[in-house]
Amino acid sequence: MNIAFSLDALSSSAQKAWRLNDKDQWTACDFSQDIRTHDKLVHDPKALQQWQNKRLKKTNKGMVVSQKAGFFDFLMQGIFIYPVLHRFSEPTLPNKDDLANCIYTATAGKSQLLFLNLAGQFQRFYTENNPIIGNPNIAVRADIISSPQYLGENVSHAHIDTLYLQFISAWLEHLQCKRLGIFIPELRKTKPEAEIIDEITHWQPQHLPRNI
Repeated sequence: MNIAFSLDALSSSAQKAWRLNDKDQWTACDFSQDIRTHDKLVHDPKALQQWQNKRLKKTNKGMVVSQKAGFFDFLMQGIFIYPVLHRFSEPTLPNKDDLANCIYTATAGKSQLLFLNLAGQFQRFYTENNPIIGNPNIAVRADIISSPQYLGENVSHAHIDTLYLQFISAWLEHLQCKRLGIFIPELRKTKPEAEIIDEITHWQPQHLPRNI
């Protein structure tokens, strides 16, 4: 899996965007566009933590990083920084059997998050000791669950089929928009499974510029 992150900032109106370049300057771009020659690339997901909830402000010297956003700042005006994932190799098609195994081997009764990691593999963790918001390993996520209706060996095959369709639909959205933490959609908003799988298998990765 050949991936890297760019750091993109988006205005609250979503009309303007900027990207950090290799000279640590913020330059205008189209949000989540493909990598350009002088874009700064982050290869270690852990390095994204220092940018979490940060925002930009305009100065006479250009765009600079402002203070960390407060809890309610996302309801206000601001230019916030987001990690954007760029893939330079073909992605995996998530496996339904892996989803079933992930659910059937779980123990119900404690709050857990079911998600797809950056490699397209199904995982789950207990939410009490693992961060969700800003977690750079979560490509696609479901709701937090704990009930035996959704976890454990008694979960119905029909539920597995439905959940898989929702997950691969969100996985395709993740590939297309390059954002992390994509929520699975409502079932009524999904395309037929065969159509989604076809789009995933024909999705093309980026070409990395030669001098990066």
